[in-house]
Amino acid sequence: MVKNSTRGCVGVTSLDALPLPESRRMVIVYATEVVNSGMVLGAGRARLVKPGSGPGLLRTGEFTLSIQNRNGGTWKLYALTLAGEREEELPVEYRNSALILSVNTAKLKGANTPFFELVRVE
Repeated sequence: MVKNSTRGCVGVTSLDALPLPESRRMVIVYATEVVNSGMVLGAGRARLVKPGSGPGLLRTGEFTLSIQNRNGGTWKLYALTLAGEREEELPVEYRNSALILSVNTAKLKGANTPFFELVRVE
């Protein structure tokens, strides 16, 4: 992790059963805060005053990630829908044996999502 603009966690997992330095297909999860629409919390956010209801609201944020990987070539990064479908292609670069990607979820063309797919183009 190079940068994270908000409280949250970035996780990366291989989808091809290879270690990340050898993987050619990965999913990235950017887990930030999710609350219900109309939800009300008490002082210090320690007590639920009103639960609200759907749809859930996902906090936006910006992160930059560097993933060591031995596979050069062309890579593509996609924002995924909550159903796992590719929705938008985002920039990614391969430099010094690492994949470098920067994502600002507030600037996504589709709905805010915590899911991204990183795939090497064969």
